[in-house]
Amino acid sequence: MTIAERQTQPDPRERPERPEAPDARAWAWAVLATPIGPLLLAATDEGLAQVVFHAEEKTAAEAVARLTRRLGAEPTPVPPEAPGTA
Repeated sequence: MTIAERQTQPDPRERPERPEAPDARAWAWAVLATPIGPLLLAATDEGLAQVVFHAEEKTAAEAVARLTRRLGAEPTPVPPEAPGTA
């Protein structure tokens, strides 16, 4: 495969943006206030999916967008009264 052919091929790591994919996984996320700064934790029913350090607003938004594409579904909202969430 030539370089030109590779550049026109979709990246297999990227999931196409689609509302609920058949293989979509439910997930949720929260940002916790910690002594080292805001920490974003994202999890599926299977366990921890991602940890993002220094998760200020822009960084958190980018991480959530990436996970939404990767997992094929919008996150489930975490109740605002969840302990330790910011």
